[in-house]
Amino acid sequence: MRQLDDQLLRAFMERLNAKLMDEARTRANECERGLEKPELGGLIIQKVGQGMAAAVEILSDILDQRIPGQVEQDAATALVDPAWRENMRLRWNAVAGLDLSQPRAGAAPPDSDAH
Repeated sequence: MRQLDDQLLRAFMERLNAKLMDEARTRANECERGLEKPELGGLIIQKVGQGMAAAVEILSDILDQRIPGQVEQDAATALVDPAWRENMRLRWNAVAGLDLSQPRAGAAPPDSDAH
């Protein structure tokens, strides 16, 4: 397989990280507006970042070439949930409250006429 230029790969990683940070800013804004809790928003960003990192790993394997840089998922997650490490520990210990089946505070019940 043909090797890609390092400058091109760096640009790819910069754009990928910019996309992740844009999504993190959107999630942080939604948390500030009360649409979701930081624990959930941070988890979503963490998972998006993990997916991006997996895609970079696959591309690196296909190209048989190291891709410079890394997906900045820790920084993006911290933008949404500054306590993400502690919240991750709580999830692993099964004490976190990320039950999506619970209604949002102030939300109308699903069977109401408030649609």
